[in-house]
Amino acid sequence: MTIYIDPTEGRKGTRLPESVIKHSVEVLGLEAATGADILVSLKEVPTDLRLLQNVDATRINWQFPDITAEREQWPLPVVLTAVSLKRAIDNGLLIQRKTGRDLASSVPRFTEILARMMVWTGRPWLLFVGNLKRNHHDNVEAIIDGQPTGFSYNAVQGALESWQLRGGYVSFLPRDYLVMPWLARWHDKLRGLDEAKILDRVVQPIEDGQGKEWRSLLTALPGWGIVKANAMAGMCATFAEAVEWITCPDWLEKDCDSRPAKVRVSDVVKARQALGLCEPSLQFVVYHVPPEHVAKPKFDRKGENNEQ
Repeated sequence: MTIYIDPTEGRKGTRLPESVIKHSVEVLGLEAATGADILVSLKEVPTDLRLLQNVDATRINWQFPDITAEREQWPLPVVLTAVSLKRAIDNGLLIQRKTGRDLASSVPRFTEILARMMVWTGRPWLLFVGNLKRNHHDNVEAIIDGQPTGFSYNAVQGALESWQLRGGYVSFLPRDYLVMPWLARWHDKLRGLDEAKILDRVVQPIEDGQGKEWRSLLTALPGWGIVKANAMAGMCATFAEAVEWITCPDWLEKDCDSRPAKVRVSDVVKARQALGLCEPSLQFVVYHVPPEHVAKPKFDRKGENNEQ
C-alpha cells in the first residue's frame, strides 16, 4: 500500500501515527496544490508538486496537456506533472485530516479547502480524528478531546454538514491509532472499486471565484447528469469550450479517442438535438469578434428596440 503525505504531516510532534508515517512517501507541495494532506492511491505520485503552486488546475485540459501548455503558455513538464497527479487522484482517495481542536480552528477555512480539493476529485474526504462533544455546563461550546475550543458546537456541526452538502464526505475516528487501519481498508476498497456502482451526487457549486459553476448548465442537456458534466469540466476551462467539444462532429464516431469514456455517442446525439444541430457537420464554435464589429442595438427610453 502506498500512502502519500504532505511533509507537514510527518513533522515532529504530529499526531499522525508512526505506523502511517513509516508506510508513507512525502510529497512536497501536496497540500498547497490540492488542499489535502494525505493521498492513498494505486498510481505513482510525483514527489515534488511545488512547480504547481502557480498553476490554475481548472484551466487544464486533462486529455490534451499539450494543448493546455500551448494555450496557457505553461511549460509542458508542469502540465504533465499535473496530469500525472490527477491520474493518481482519480485512482485514489484525497484526504484532509483534522485532529483534535484543529478541526474547530479550521472551520473558517472549510469552504476554501473544499473548493481546492474539488478541482482534483469528486470525492473530497474530510477525516476527523477526535471526540467532539457539547459543553455540559453551557450546552453551547464545542468540546474536543475534553478541551474547550472557543467555537460553538452548532458552528462546528454546521461546518461539517455544509462540507457534505457541497459534495464532500466526512469520516470520524475517535483515536489516532485507528487511522492506519482506516487507510488500509480504503486501499483495499480502491483495488476493487467499480465506478459504475457509485451513485451520482448532485454537487452544489462553490462560489469561490475559481470553480466551474457552469457544470450545472450541462446537466440541463437531456441524458446528461453530474458525472458527464464533471467529465467535461475535467477537460474544459469554460462552458463555451465544453459546448464546442460536445458538438464536435468527431464525437459522433463510435471509436473517437477524444471523447471522454463516460460520454456515449447517444449522449452527444441528444445534446446536439437539444441545441438545434440537425446536421452532423454542424458544430458550435467560439471565436473572437472585434469590438468594432459587434452590433449595438439602439433603445428608446422605454427600453424598446427601435432598429428595424
